[in-house]
Amino acid sequence: MYTSSVLQILFLILVARNIQSTQTIRFMQYNVEWMFLDYYKSADCPGNGCPWKNETHSQEHIDEVSNVISQYNPDIINLCEVEGVTEMTSLIEAIQVNQEAQPKKYTPYFIQGTDTSTGQNVGLISTIEPTTELARNENTTSYPITNSYCNATTTGSTGVSKHYITTISIPTTTETTTETTARRTSVSKPDTSTYLRLYDDDTKYKFLYYDDNDDDDDYDDDTTIVITDTIIIETPLLPSETPLPPSETPPPSEKISLISFHLIAYPMDPNRCAKREAQAKIIEQSIITEIEKGNEVIVMGDFNDYDNEINDANNDKPISQVLDIIKGNQNDKYKLYNIAKQIPQEERFTNWWDKNENCESTKDEFVLIDHVLVTSKLLPKISNVKIDHGYDEYCNKLDSDHYPIIFDLTI
Repeated sequence: MYTSSVLQILFLILVARNIQSTQTIRFMQYNVEWMFLDYYKSADCPGNGCPWKNETHSQEHIDEVSNVISQYNPDIINLCEVEGVTEMTSLIEAIQVNQEAQPKKYTPYFIQGTDTSTGQNVGLISTIEPTTELARNENTTSYPITNSYCNATTTGSTGVSKHYITTISIPTTTETTTETTARRTSVSKPDTSTYLRLYDDDTKYKFLYYDDNDDDDDYDDDTTIVITDTIIIETPLLPSETPLPPSETPPPSEKISLISFHLIAYPMDPNRCAKREAQAKIIEQSIITEIEKGNEVIVMGDFNDYDNEINDANNDKPISQVLDIIKGNQNDKYKLYNIAKQIPQEERFTNWWDKNENCESTKDEFVLIDHVLVTSKLLPKISNVKIDHGYDEYCNKLDSDHYPIIFDLTI
């Protein structure tokens, strides 16, 4: 039995170092062309009003789209020209069949738009749950806007019928490593056994007892249980005492607002140009709101317009200010940058416009009207930007008339 009044305790000082680690989120922007299963009377789709003549034909189209998506295994997919949750769920099921070995846990997120003519909407499929519900900006704006470039002959007001706004939070994770050094200390021995107890968030313990003068090994105990993660040191701590609870401090994260939309079509039509500029002003308002919250921003969708600063494969130029407005070039609140700059110019096209209506695609019929814009902080974290051109465009094909944009975001 140990009788000395002083117990020499050898214990470990554990130093926790946080090493920043990263994670990569893969995004895809994809106009999937009339992804409808439920019959929509106003558009006669599936039917004679769209490429898919019946529900079976439409399901074949969904399966074909799933094959394209599955090649890239994205975490977040922004869809344009989708009818609703039914179609998004069918697409998820088709993707997961292709991902049979390791299917991703996708969830559809959707908010109904106001395009009652076509019934088309935008939707989000994601493995990351948004931290805010999908929302809309229901404001309207008069057109033509002040200093419009469009030379429109009509006036009126418009909103953005197809769009959503939401937020995701991506943890900026850390790895914890521990270094140990031995140190000897003396404490007075109380009536009950005194020991040093080290524990972590999982309440795994390590006990070390040491005595220089004790010839009796009965009290020497070098029992070790592996310690993991961040260590808390308490001394002395008696058996009746309980460990402190784990820290409730939330891990750091990057808050990113996702803004998706599908603007009114026909880039070179003056009257539609004027409406699209007005829609862009509403989107600009939404971006400012998200920036003022302190969030980073990713804008993606079918703009139905060209970027005056980033030439596409055919050097198409806009007659509108749509991209200038949305990129923040006309305000002092924010600036967004087109990630298409990372793609070689000859590869910058996302849509086939069969301008001579002969059902055969030629190089001069491809345009870049789908875009992804990001804030300056996110821009250097974007990589592997690509437009997939893995299928040919022609009438009566099952693929979309658009090509998807794929990119990685490393946080």
